Amino acid sequence: MAKEPKTEEEKERFGKFLAYTRNQLLELLENYPAIKGFWFDGTWDRSWVSAY
Repeated sequence: MAKEPKTEEEKERFGKFLAYTRNQLLELLENYPAIKGFWFDGTWDRSWVSAY
């Protein structure tokens, strides 16, 4: 299970990851409008889920 980003470097890298992931999802939705939903499979750290 991933841990919550704590250092400034980890927070910056995680912010970049979130931006990249968001942009990828937007691209899929724009290019494939027939998509009805997404399935995110994984175990999410509770502090991460509540923070974001």
